[in-house]
Amino acid sequence: MKQIIGAEERASRLMQEGRAQPDDAIYEMLIAGAYRQRGWQQVSFVPETPGLRKQPDIFVKRGRSEWAVECKRAGRSGYARDEKLAGERMSAAAHEISRQAARPLVIMVHFRAELAGLGDNYLAEKAVAFTGGSSHFSWADEGGTGVVVEVPWHALRQVLRTDDIYFGGSRMIELVLGNYNHSVDYNMAGDWSPAEGRPCTPHLYIISA
Repeated sequence: MKQIIGAEERASRLMQEGRAQPDDAIYEMLIAGAYRQRGWQQVSFVPETPGLRKQPDIFVKRGRSEWAVECKRAGRSGYARDEKLAGERMSAAAHEISRQAARPLVIMVHFRAELAGLGDNYLAEKAVAFTGGSSHFSWADEGGTGVVVEVPWHALRQVLRTDDIYFGGSRMIELVLGNYNHSVDYNMAGDWSPAEGRPCTPHLYIISA
């Protein structure tokens, strides 16, 4: 990010003035970082000029190719927010069942109904059915279809012998599930110890749901 012209000023303003509504500024910084990471030699933020005509957010240049980039981000609707919160409550209840049973679980589900109408214990009930003694549990009902299995530890433990991994990040999810899909919402919980100098990065992964 230090190689992006104007990034330091944009980050400073975000921390001083934009902390209440940081999403748009963070999104623009991620877009700029993605261009720089993908080989665009010159990436620069366009200085904001409130009250004047509309301007692009970023200029990018690579060789003879130059583009003005306007970052468009649809704000989260009330419906989307309620669905997200309902999903988080469902996940928290399922995590608690996993923790109480001391059985690390993976629950994969494709919802058919609105999450807010399913109840907070929808996934927890599936976890209870699995922890009752099954080695594999699947379901299909009006709410959705899914499966509950034990956490496959081998790939994750093999990597953690030598590397630190950001907890709940895409790499950790990929090692647990075998792949990472950007269009899927993930929720991970567990107990871990932070790596030295990296407070959000575990070097010992104990239990996951």
